[in-house]
Amino acid sequence: MGHEIKHDGYRVIVQREGKTVRLFTRKWSELDGSTNTEVQLYAFDVLALEGEDLRKLPLHLRKNNLSRLPARRA
Repeated sequence: MGHEIKHDGYRVIVQREGKTVRLFTRKWSELDGSTNTEVQLYAFDVLALEGEDLRKLPLHLRKNNLSRLPARRA
């Protein structure tokens, strides 16, 4: 059985609808919209894709879907 590196940071849910992207988190401190700090996103799971709910799939299949998404950087 494999393992993942533990990264410190915030757990967020990223939701995209068209050109709108929303971030949901329970706690957000120190970092806000006025901070000129680079933010990096490490995605560990995908819960929905192109309108399809993937939450009932086993984790390894969700990760497989996640790995197929192209990495984009603005």
